[in-house]
Amino acid sequence: MATPSQEPKASIAWLDSARIVALFAVVVIHASAPVMEDHAIGSMAWWFANAWDALSRWCVPVLVMISGALLLDPSKQESLSTFYGKRMSRILVPTLFWSAFYLGWTALRERAKGHPVSPQELLGSLLDGAPYYHMWFMFMLVFLYLFTPYLRKVVAGCSRSELSILTAVLFVYAAGVQGYREYNQIGSGPFPLWFLSYLPYFLMGYLVRTDKRKPSKAMLAAAWLLFCCATAGGYFAVLSQRGQTNYDYFYGYFSVTVIPCSIAMMYLLKDWTLPGRAANFAKSTAGLTFGVYLIHAAILGVIGQSPLSPSRFLAGASIPLASAGAFLLALVMAIGISKVPVLRRTI
Repeated sequence: MATPSQEPKASIAWLDSARIVALFAVVVIHASAPVMEDHAIGSMAWWFANAWDALSRWCVPVLVMISGALLLDPSKQESLSTFYGKRMSRILVPTLFWSAFYLGWTALRERAKGHPVSPQELLGSLLDGAPYYHMWFMFMLVFLYLFTPYLRKVVAGCSRSELSILTAVLFVYAAGVQGYREYNQIGSGPFPLWFLSYLPYFLMGYLVRTDKRKPSKAMLAAAWLLFCCATAGGYFAVLSQRGQTNYDYFYGYFSVTVIPCSIAMMYLLKDWTLPGRAANFAKSTAGLTFGVYLIHAAILGVIGQSPLSPSRFLAGASIPLASAGAFLLALVMAIGISKVPVLRRTI
């Protein structure tokens, strides 16, 4: 049986298209959130936003699984210095650069609104690992990558059944921690520990990639849709009882609905084959997804303050349209930045 590193490139090309689709789903979530904030729970606009958000909740788990599928191959022979030289520089420079960018962005935006932010508040958001709402993911990845060489050894030393059991136990742990924190309204803790909850998704990515079975597409699609609906319904039910609070268990990436939904989507994406030209486009675009992720939040911020804000007209259509516009513009900007030698390392 071929090891992952020996697989033909065509057999893992699906990871390129999966990364792009997952990134677009991230943009959809971020375009949906302001609509729910601006409309009453249960209103038509709120329900449209809730539906789009619930249909896209698998995005971050799939991105983590893609990283695991690519990085946990135990047959890769790399020294620690080589691994950290490649991956940590790939993520540290963009994290630092865009953290500074969004801190400046926040300061200028709030000053323009007449609510200046103090340097202490900006520093506090940086130390919390969230200089802007989407940057937490980068801070989490830094520590996930930091431990990846050691996780490879765990993968190499476990049989598939042992790794599956470990992954299942870690999922139970992550789901329990999220449930406890949400119920008691406790924060997510210091950002150097965030990666611990994402370990099961990281390991699951490797398990999905190396799985030789072919689950039924119809069953996977049905499971995905069922759990998406359960996410939307559960979120509405809890908020209806508690009111407009920060209790969002069903939107959490470790809820009992999002975990199976995400795994089902990963398998669906694995079995999704693009035609020649589309596959070539995906391959050339996949390397820019970090840039799209880092840039899109600023574009959505501008859209949200314009007459084109999804909150201003039919959310069912405006959310995907705004998401597509922000994604494409971010992609164009990422391409432009990648052509500038002094800036290309920032994406």
